[in-house]
Amino acid sequence: MKNLFVPFDIAEYLKKKGFNEPCIAEYYRGVFEMNKSTNEYTNSNPNHFDHDFNCSAPMYDQVVNWFREKHNVIIEARLETYSLSAFKQFGEPRFKFKGFIFCINTGEYPTETYETKEDALMKAITIALKLI
Repeated sequence: MKNLFVPFDIAEYLKKKGFNEPCIAEYYRGVFEMNKSTNEYTNSNPNHFDHDFNCSAPMYDQVVNWFREKHNVIIEARLETYSLSAFKQFGEPRFKFKGFIFCINTGEYPTETYETKEDALMKAITIALKLI
């Protein structure tokens, strides 16, 4: 289930950029933890001890939605078309993903091709964070 959440370095960068949405998990001193007490954690939660060492652990979908809603930046991971043709030709999965960022002010930014959707999204999120 941990693969549904962005890694710590991205979560920490999101916190610095103002991400403060309710999450069901957090990073405490860099270690991933499910928040068992409240089932909701935000970066501005004043009741949490050691607040400076914590940051919320958002799911990839939460980050994608946050960029769209707060910054008008669209992030997506697309299946590469050549991997679909390879699938048809060889009959075995050969999926590859490419991340895309669409920013109203600066245009479109494609990423390299990655083996997993999460890797493509992570690269796209990293690029998008530098745009805001």
